[in-house]
Amino acid sequence: MADVARVYTAEQHAWLAEHYADMTNRELADAFNERFCTDYATPDKMNNYGAQHKLRKTPETFARRRTKYTDEQLDWLRGFIPGHHECEIIDAYEERFGERLTVSMVANLKMKLGVVSGTSGGQFHKGQEPPNKGKTWDEMGYSPELQARMRATTFKKGNLSGIAAERKRPLLDIREDPKSGYLQIKVAPRNKRHYMQNWISLAEFTWMQANGRDWPEGHRAVFADHDNRNFDPDNIVAVPRELYPIVTGGAHGHALPYHDRETLEVAMTHARLIRERRKLEMRPRTCGVCGKEFEPHYPNARTCRACLDAGRRTYGGGRPRKNGAKQASA
Repeated sequence: MADVARVYTAEQHAWLAEHYADMTNRELADAFNERFCTDYATPDKMNNYGAQHKLRKTPETFARRRTKYTDEQLDWLRGFIPGHHECEIIDAYEERFGERLTVSMVANLKMKLGVVSGTSGGQFHKGQEPPNKGKTWDEMGYSPELQARMRATTFKKGNLSGIAAERKRPLLDIREDPKSGYLQIKVAPRNKRHYMQNWISLAEFTWMQANGRDWPEGHRAVFADHDNRNFDPDNIVAVPRELYPIVTGGAHGHALPYHDRETLEVAMTHARLIRERRKLEMRPRTCGVCGKEFEPHYPNARTCRACLDAGRRTYGGGRPRKNGAKQASA
């Protein structure tokens, strides 16, 4: 829980452990702030603290925490929620009824009442000031230990976010995909909606430049000598997607042997034969129990799904059996 990263003193831990079970989170936050002269305790943070330290409320406290709304409050919420974001709803509700809701309570009320705000949700709005504007680390109430941990991960001056750094990279710039280890090349300016489409495989780009046409749809680039840094056009082969797992082994690792373009093409021919054989093995056949034609789910299936669900199946030379007992074929 991120909120529990705040460093509590031993006295605060003891106090929370003693009072957590008998107070609602709202009561606990108010009492905590009053007891220790702070302003950072909130119902959500108290809830996170209890979850982190495996504390539980008593049944009486749990029942008492459920807020019961009057018909007047529900009618007011139905009329006010549309067109207002959570902060406006919370402030207006507190001004009208003297009670302050939480963001999660507002979300639950929206679902219960079947109404939506129709706004941008929790995003920042034009002219909105951050709550910590102009405050120092000490004024925000962070302990020295917590400040040291926060400073270690604070965004440093001059750093760029991932999208901003990608936008500054020039066309035809090359990068390594951290997941696959393959090289990619930037072929278009940044697109706000799909900026990842600006990068394509360098192997595909090299193949297109050498062949003078677009990359064939439904194909995967394979390096014939297994070296993903050898971008010789003769070393890059477009393998159909349906043959790719058979040629390269896929998740099973049983790849067909190849070490150059010629042997890779032989492996693709072999993969086509394997695929056709599998199609023949999965051709429709007659059920050995009921005699109806069915589509098998695996190559050696001899019983249809309806008979299997009924506990009947064939065995041996096609003779049926039921619940393990042998029966003569009809």
